[in-house]
Amino acid sequence: MTHHIKPLLVVGGPSTHMGVPKHLMPHTDGRPAYQHILEHLMNALPLTDTFYISLRDEDQTSAMDLAGAHKIAKNVEPIYDSSSVPLGPSAGLIAAHVCAPSATWLIVGCDYPLLTAHTLQQLVKEYVPPVTCFNNEEACLEPLLGIWSPQALGRLAENVAAGKCGPSMTVEELDGKVLTPHNENWIFGANTTEDWDAAMKIAKLEVNTSH
Repeated sequence: MTHHIKPLLVVGGPSTHMGVPKHLMPHTDGRPAYQHILEHLMNALPLTDTFYISLRDEDQTSAMDLAGAHKIAKNVEPIYDSSSVPLGPSAGLIAAHVCAPSATWLIVGCDYPLLTAHTLQQLVKEYVPPVTCFNNEEACLEPLLGIWSPQALGRLAENVAAGKCGPSMTVEELDGKVLTPHNENWIFGANTTEDWDAAMKIAKLEVNTSH
């Protein structure tokens, strides 16, 4: 089934809480977060040829080392937001749907510094159309860590056109399947520099205990 799913890494906009865009925050190995997540995507979907990165515009591309990304996965293609109107994370999902209307997309945001290939494999294994995503320990949906069918993305586009931009609302409307991660750390969301520092401490501990 995995070769029928297109992977999309959602970079998103500038981080007002961090001062540095989340996708450029350094991970424990020094690489920017988006390259770290891209590697997990590649390991989770080994039969996939092309990996996509959702970007606001071409200016974001210039700040990224896409050459470094190509060392991880041969084919890395940007998808730019199709609307100049700020729509939040929904813009990237809708742009992907416009790019490939019949595709099912594995969506991964840059907010999750502790996710692993196992996180994404759990999503793929337990996916049920039209949409499946994780639920965090506060019982909040994580729509940017989920799998979206064409039906779900079509409904999201309709909702956005009607002024309902939050993707969580679409998941709820469609009664999407909600997963509890096998490891709660996988979906730890980093929204501030303090969050990121805490995540990196956990990541370093996990590396040390695995050796």
